[in-house]
Amino acid sequence: MPFVSLKEAIQTIPSNQPGAVGAFNFHNIEYAHAIVAGAERENSAAILMISEMMAKYVGLEMMATVGKLAAKNASVPIAVMLDHGKDLNLIDQAIEMGLSIMYDGSDLPFTENVKRTAQVVKKAHVNGVSVEGEIGSLGLSEEGEEEANQHFTKPEEAKIFADQTGVDVLAISVGNNHGFYQGLQKIDVARISMIRGLVGDLPIVMHGGSDMDVKIVQDSIRAGIRKFNIATDLKYAYAKTMLDTLSVDPLPLAPPAIFGPVKAQIQKITQEKIRLFKLQ
Repeated sequence: MPFVSLKEAIQTIPSNQPGAVGAFNFHNIEYAHAIVAGAERENSAAILMISEMMAKYVGLEMMATVGKLAAKNASVPIAVMLDHGKDLNLIDQAIEMGLSIMYDGSDLPFTENVKRTAQVVKKAHVNGVSVEGEIGSLGLSEEGEEEANQHFTKPEEAKIFADQTGVDVLAISVGNNHGFYQGLQKIDVARISMIRGLVGDLPIVMHGGSDMDVKIVQDSIRAGIRKFNIATDLKYAYAKTMLDTLSVDPLPLAPPAIFGPVKAQIQKITQEKIRLFKLQ
């Protein structure tokens, strides 16, 4: 099955029922294999996300090649996208490769975010590429670094942003954070419902889905979330399983012996998240 766009992946969830597509950051071949295998086992679409950090560390072409090949060989719809893209040159490269785009202008003044996002959307749509935009900012960056103070998405601004940019998907800030949550989780589910009511059929996204309370996840989806992003849960599982696997004597040397347990754990978490996002 050929890989699909971000928009097409989300459309696999019937519009008349609550549910969200799982979007998972991948960092190497093992991640990509495990995520796709998990999606196939659950007979569900999924989204492979490439962070800007990994695109610059490994090379966007390398990451995109791995993701697209995994998607093309999958038996379920798989989208591949650049996540939290801010570097416009990198975004241009991703568009040329046919990747879906998440342009992150959330740290810009509102009017500038609208302007730049609209420019990215125009260029992407000419090339048949889906675009996710973001309004509001989370308290931690995707890589766990401190950002400016968290700014919740204002429903009325979400409507303006959606209308003036033409984005295919909208990421919002409602108390969600990247990384593991510290203390009581306070997600403004009512704000999700308000935004959903104003933007209509435009899919809205919850970033920072790792470690989120199950009831909050389910309530958020019922309120209108259609895409849930997962990164930290997988990174922790990868690191912890790798540590356990290599903390033995004799030390395993064959790659399948090292990476097999890692892939199994990532696939397990992927399947659990997909079932959760389908409200099962």
